Amino acid sequence: MQFDRMKFHRPVSTSKMHTYTKNVQMNLKSALRPLQRVSQVLGLNLSNLLGRIYTWFIFMTFFAITYGGSSQLCSLDCGKNAIDSFVIWIQYAANTVLALTVITCSLFKPHQHGFPHHDLAPIDKVLESFGARLTNNRLFWTEMFQIVLIVAVPLLFGFQDIRKSIQLKSFYYSLYWLHYYYSVSVSIVTDCLFVNYLNIIRERFQQLNKLMTLIEKEKLPLTITFLGISDSDIFCGQYKGDVISKIQKFRSLHHDLYTLSIKVNVNFGIQLLVNSTISLVITTGQLYESYLNFIDNRLNVEQIMYNTLWTFFYVFRLIYVSHACNRTKNEARYTSSLLYKFSLKSKLQDLRNEVIHFSLQLIHENLTFTACGFFDIDFRMLCSIIGTVTTYLVILIQMDLSRIELTSTTSHLPSTRKFCSSSPNASRDFV
Repeated sequence: MQFDRMKFHRPVSTSKMHTYTKNVQMNLKSALRPLQRVSQVLGLNLSNLLGRIYTWFIFMTFFAITYGGSSQLCSLDCGKNAIDSFVIWIQYAANTVLALTVITCSLFKPHQHGFPHHDLAPIDKVLESFGARLTNNRLFWTEMFQIVLIVAVPLLFGFQDIRKSIQLKSFYYSLYWLHYYYSVSVSIVTDCLFVNYLNIIRERFQQLNKLMTLIEKEKLPLTITFLGISDSDIFCGQYKGDVISKIQKFRSLHHDLYTLSIKVNVNFGIQLLVNSTISLVITTGQLYESYLNFIDNRLNVEQIMYNTLWTFFYVFRLIYVSHACNRTKNEARYTSSLLYKFSLKSKLQDLRNEVIHFSLQLIHENLTFTACGFFDIDFRMLCSIIGTVTTYLVILIQMDLSRIELTSTTSHLPSTRKFCSSSPNASRDFV
């Protein structure tokens, strides 16, 4: 009967809370394991000796594929004019830079793309001591869906390259297809890892804010500071120490989560910079190819769909990463909004000082995600990229129109050779 009572009065079991904490930590590692395995197949997140050898093998293989595919790139897929060929070369070089950057970082820093579980474990322990519930089932199924996308997206978007490789039976075109498939797969994996890590951190910020909300709504012992009763009637030494201790723990939790967010951002800073640059370059190139297809006076529906799919992919990737950064940043800053709602009219100077210190900490630890410090990753970055793509696209179109105008003007001019043969003294007469 005593066991049945404990079963119904769930909050009092301390041993059950410790068992739940262990399960949460195990579930977090299990939830992150599927995408970690995929990244290891691509040569990432491998720290042991065999893993480092495998990463070197992937590096050398990709380098050989890049060289083989680039040797016949113009004969395989270059356009009709120099500008179109330049755009294709830029896209090929951008994918190469992305893949080589990720592999090189994995060689010198094997744990760079891994999640710092040892930094998160103390945070989860403190949060659960306050009654926070952390579940990772959604994260696991999200990663399973992401793995399907990693396999399917390069195949779906590269259907034209696959068909050409089969029709032409060209070894070099197969190398070209393998190059882009690996580059796109690495790009998707690194973006998904970064977004998943941010979602884990954002959930902890959200739990912390819920605890702050409970304090404000008078559901924790700390809420005695918000009752309309005088301090002298309520507070004794025990309550005062408990109140200040809770605020200090919340402040420490927020600082630890901020530090963890900055650490994840630094680990993925180079990838964010390269991915953003590549998205800018390839989006401009795909839109320019669509423009060339329109001015040829023959609408190739398959080519338009191909360019549209790749444009959508790179734009969606920017939106996906920016949205995750923006949500995590807003959740971290929402703590300040909750803290400002607390009443500072109490005569207890120690309590007032703790709230002021917490406010100052939030001001100095203003969470932002950057690409190696060059620019912030948020929705404002999307507006900047849209403006940059539009500018570059206008420049390319103007260059193409100038080329067409120059070609048409040259075609109407008389031949210089005929003029010279008909009048041997033409140059002297002209002078």
